[in-house]
Amino acid sequence: MGCSKSSSSNSKGSKVEKELKTEDKSKEESKESKESKDKKEEKKETDDANKEPVINPNIDPNKPMIALTFDDGPSNTGATARILDVLAENNGHATFCVLGYLIGGHEDVINRAVAEGNQVIGHSWSHKDLTKLTDAEIRAELNDTANAIEAASGTRPTMHRPPYGAVNDTIKSISKELGFSIINWNVDARDWKTKNADATYTAVMRDVKDGCIVLCHDYYDSTADAMARIIPELTAQGYQLVTVQELLSFSEHKAEPGEVYFNR
Repeated sequence: MGCSKSSSSNSKGSKVEKELKTEDKSKEESKESKESKDKKEEKKETDDANKEPVINPNIDPNKPMIALTFDDGPSNTGATARILDVLAENNGHATFCVLGYLIGGHEDVINRAVAEGNQVIGHSWSHKDLTKLTDAEIRAELNDTANAIEAASGTRPTMHRPPYGAVNDTIKSISKELGFSIINWNVDARDWKTKNADATYTAVMRDVKDGCIVLCHDYYDSTADAMARIIPELTAQGYQLVTVQELLSFSEHKAEPGEVYFNR
C-alpha cells in the first residue's frame, strides 16, 4: 500500500511540474511573440518615416512654382554639387533623378541633396530602356537604385523617372507594385543635345511656366553653368523652386504609384 501511495504522489508531482513547465513555456512564447510584434511595428514606423515625403512648410500654394529635375547624375565633374550650391544660395530645391551605378563613390552628394531639402529619385540603374527589359530586369533596375539611394541618404524614394521617358503598361504595373509614381516632364531644356549653357538658359526661360516639370541633366558642366543664371532669375521672377513631390502635393491629382506625371 505504501508503495502505491508513493507512486501516486510522484505521478502527481510529475504532472504538476509538467504543467508548470508548459505554462512557463507558453508565457515565454507569448513574450517573444509580443517582442517580435513590437519590433515589426517599430520597423514599419521607421520604414514609413523613411518613405514619408518632406514638404517645405514655407511653400505658398498661391504663388507660382516649378520643379527643376536633373537626370543622369551624380556628376563625376562636380556639376551636381555646383547646382546644389546655387539652389542653396537661392533657397530653392530640385529633384535629382540618379543612375544607380553612379551612386557608389558619390554617397556624400546624395546625402547632402536630401539633407538640404531636395528630392532624390531613381532613373534606373544603368539607363536602359525599361520597355525592352523583362519584368525581373525592370524590378532590379528600379529596386537596386532605390536601395542604393536609401543606403546613401536614409530616405527611400517613392518616385522614379524612366530612361527616355519610356513607359508602357508593364512599367506602370510594376511601378505600382513597387510603390513608385512615374515622373516625366513637359519642358525640355535640351541640354543633353546642345551641351551649351546659353542654349540651355534660352530653352528653359522661354518655355517655363507655373506648374511645369523641367527636364535638365546634371551630368554636364554646361548645365551647371546655365543654372548659375537660371535659378537666380527664376527666383527673382517670383517662381518657387520646389521638388516634384512638393509640386504634386499642391495639385488636384496627388502622386499615386503606377501613375505618370508630366506637370502639376
